Amino acid sequence: MAKFEIEREFPGTSASACYQACLRTVISAGFKIFKQRDVASLVLCERVDQDGRLELNVMVPLSKPTRVILSLSGERSDEASLKHEADRVLDILGTELGRD
Repeated sequence: MAKFEIEREFPGTSASACYQACLRTVISAGFKIFKQRDVASLVLCERVDQDGRLELNVMVPLSKPTRVILSLSGERSDEASLKHEADRVLDILGTELGRD
């Protein structure tokens, strides 16, 4: 099972707005939320497809500048495919936040 983690800053965006955008993003990216901890700004998701089970954890720490931490793991995924998925999720998040 491969694992991949990436962190991206979103300066000028509040942690609350970023977390709400993350909730919309994971759904748009095809994931199902199975745990949501609003107090901790943490969402645990999964997606099952022909490549097996893919888990995505999203965290928005209360820090300045605002940042998002994505952690992905997949049963039959390699690090390159997890990085590609993380980039895809971050692209959707950027769109949700009105960025390119």
